[in-house]
Amino acid sequence: MKQSNRKPTLILIVTVGLLLICVYWAIDPENSYFVPKCAFKMMTGYDCPSCGSQRAIHALLNGDVVKAVKFNPFIFLIAPYLLILFYVMLSTNIFAQRIRYYAYNRITIIVYLLLYFLWWILRNTPLWHNVLNSI
Repeated sequence: MKQSNRKPTLILIVTVGLLLICVYWAIDPENSYFVPKCAFKMMTGYDCPSCGSQRAIHALLNGDVVKAVKFNPFIFLIAPYLLILFYVMLSTNIFAQRIRYYAYNRITIIVYLLLYFLWWILRNTPLWHNVLNSI
């Protein structure tokens, strides 16, 4: 990305991000027709790895961490990595250049993909539902 395009892109991303934060703070995805529902769950009846993320974000923005963990604990593992990816993509400073290697490293990506698919399987087992009921 050219240096001249970087600032407008950053402004757009920050603006859209702040708008989404306001929307998810104000609107409860569980009780809203405005927020899209999971197509995978509607078609199969099973939870996808991201199911509950919108509700978890809403709960977090409203100060309910326990409820957020119940909706989707995986969000606490993937969110830091996604933030690092955005930072590395948008920043040109030396720190971003140093962590770019680790963020885009094949092993890092494989580990996150394995965790993603393991979470997808685990959350659709009776074991996970027992854990949820005990929280």
